[in-house]
This record gives sequence, C-alpha cells and structure tokens, in this order.
Amino acid sequence: MGTAAVRLDRTALLLLGCALLSVWAGSAAADLAMVTRSGRTFYAGSSKFVVHGGNFFPAMMVCSYGDRAQVSNVLTSAASLGLNVLRTWAFSDGPGKLQTAPGQFNEQTFRCLDFVIAEAAKNNIRVILPFVNNWNAYGGKAQYVAWSKQAGSPSSQPDDFYTDANTRAYYKKFVATLLNRRNTITGKVYKDDPAIFGWELMNEPRCESDPSGNTLQVGDVRMMTYDDPGCLTSVNSFDWEPSTAPKEKSIEHSGPSSTARYFLNPGSWASNTGSDFMRNHRVDQIDYLSMHFYADQWIGGTVDDKYNFQVNWVRGHVYDGSATRLNKPVVLGEFGYPISAQRQPSEFVDRNRFFQSVYQSVLTSAQTGGAFGGALYWQLGLNQYQTSPPNTYTVYSPSDVSTLGLISSQSASLKSALGQQ
Repeated sequence: MGTAAVRLDRTALLLLGCALLSVWAGSAAADLAMVTRSGRTFYAGSSKFVVHGGNFFPAMMVCSYGDRAQVSNVLTSAASLGLNVLRTWAFSDGPGKLQTAPGQFNEQTFRCLDFVIAEAAKNNIRVILPFVNNWNAYGGKAQYVAWSKQAGSPSSQPDDFYTDANTRAYYKKFVATLLNRRNTITGKVYKDDPAIFGWELMNEPRCESDPSGNTLQVGDVRMMTYDDPGCLTSVNSFDWEPSTAPKEKSIEHSGPSSTARYFLNPGSWASNTGSDFMRNHRVDQIDYLSMHFYADQWIGGTVDDKYNFQVNWVRGHVYDGSATRLNKPVVLGEFGYPISAQRQPSEFVDRNRFFQSVYQSVLTSAQTGGAFGGALYWQLGLNQYQTSPPNTYTVYSPSDVSTLGLISSQSASLKSALGQQ
C-alpha cells in the first residue's frame, strides 16, 4: 500500500522460493502436488495451475493470540469460494514475536505457522510466505538493523538492511531456518511441502536511499544464495521503474509506439523508491513476477481514470512475462479497492469493476496461454470478526455478496478454462 495511514491498518522480495473447493490440484489434501513452472506457466503435477487467491496476512499472529478457530474459519470460507492460494506473513520479528532475536524463535508461534500451513492444505489451499517486511509493522527490515546496531554496527537506517553484514547474516539464517523447518503437524519439511506455493524475499521491498535500484538488486535479490529453496521464489514489488531504467519503445497494446515502459509508473515519485522491477525479476533464480496494485492510492482523478490506469498497467505487466520478455508467470500478489465505513452500494459497484477487470485478464490468459498466472485480492475477512469501523479493503463474508459472487464465479470460469471440470 502506498500510504502510511493505510499501512498501519493493513500493513500490507527480496525473498525466496516455493476447485470449486479444489479447482486446480485434486480433490483431497493428500493430492496436493508441488507447484512448478515451465516458461510462463505454472503446473501442479502435470496439470496447469492458475493462482486464484486472497491475502490474510495475520494468520500466524491470530493463532498465536489463541484464536485458531478464526484461522480455520477464514480458510474454510476461502475454500468455499474456490480460492487455491492464501498469502500470509511468515515473519514477525522482535520481542514477543516469532523471531525474538537473531536466530532465536518462539516455538509456540512457530507451531502456529505450522498450523496455518496444515490447515490450508486440509482445504486444498497453498500458501505464499514472505520472509520479512519492508515496513516496520511486525518488525521488518528496521528490526534487523536495530539488532545489528545492538551488536555494535554503525548502521541506523532501515535501508542499511541491504548492505549491513550482520543483517544479511541474520536474514539468511532466518530463511534457512524456515526452509528446513519440519511441520510439527504434518511432519513435512517446509521446502518440500506442496502446501507451500512459494516464497517472497520481502513484502514490498524498497530502498529509497538509492533510487537507481542498484542497492536493492545486489543487497536483496542477489542475497538469495540458497541452492534448494524447494518451492517457487519471487521478488514482491510494486512494479515500478527507476528513472535511469532503459526506455523501451513499445509495450504490447499500451499506447503509441513512443510510449516507454517507464510511464507505467503512476507518477514521478515511483521512480525514486529504489526498485527496478524488470531487473529484479530477470534473475534466473526468480521463478515468477510478483507485484501489487492500488490505483486509488497511486493516482488522483475519477474512478474512471483509476480504472483505465489499472487496465493499461495490468496489460503492460502481463506483457513483461510474455515469451518475448522474461518468459515467466506474472502474479498480482495484492490488489483491491476501498469501501468506506458507510459501505454504500455504489462503492461495491466500483470495487467489483476493478475486480472483474483483473479476473477477466487472468481468465483470458488461462484461455490463450498467456503469462498472467493469477491474482490475490486484499483481503479475506469474516463478518463475525469484523472491526469497527470495517477495514476498507477487506472483502467480508457473508455480507459482501456481489464481490463474493465475482470471486466464486472466477473459480468456476478458471476451472472450465483449464479443462478441470
């Protein structure tokens, strides 16, 4: 998300990786196959796989607070909609959290992550697990820098995470611990568990202290030196380009031939965040392209202006994964549109329009062999756990009938498109 105010509300890579009730991979949890990719297509076993999912970032923490029932209920609801992937945090850094100090873990919280993964598998749902947060919520890269400073390092800024020898070592140790963790419920080692779709190096990586993108590229993406991540791996970013990125003369279906890819940025500010989407995802060990999209936060203007920007933005970035570009699947890891506390009917019309546009693009790709490998909305929620006021981006079940209908309909459409009736 692009604003601090909303970030506190939903906190939403450098990282690494790897219906209706079971649209893509079988009829029982035991049938889950490891998801792999060939070119720009995902496969579960020998069957094509398209990500149709949602985010529920606090699952591990909700469990650690003693509410396993909420996690189970959210996953049951997700399965009833035909969702096949859940994106949720695998990090929580600092006192009283998962990683209480570098390389030291709260076993009870770790068992909650075990529970989330096992419960997802019971519902024929796989999980995407980011390793660390760019933002301060749940510790993030700032906590790693604080730990390093306590150990005597002169580092003091969050972006020092990418260059500080201590933070890099802490990060690598955490990732190695996660990859080799044996689930106390299923007995499966995480990196070998087909219930884990993949890893993300970081949630929404930025390095604004170096707008060129060089520091993030070397310090984060290239930090990934793991020989056997098991599951798929992605860098999770906003899909922005630095102003120094090479200008390209055309983007498929995206305006006049003079249009440069740089102008898919929502504004000049986006070129100063220190990420370089194409360069980040060109690394061989990165299996798929992953990004987030929030037009309501990025640009002004009317709803139509935001909608049209989304259409062109998605089209341009699906092209990035095409055979003539990176030849990798493209996953929209977060997207959504806000609903006010008043929850006016017209707001649902607007939100559904944005959802339907994304879903139609995914479906068309599935039907034609395109690179759009799927999308995950922000985020799942149940009315029985609804906050007051309601979270603006959460799709609540069972109340948000029209949006839930779109989600369920997309499940059936994808099942048909993939020949998995």
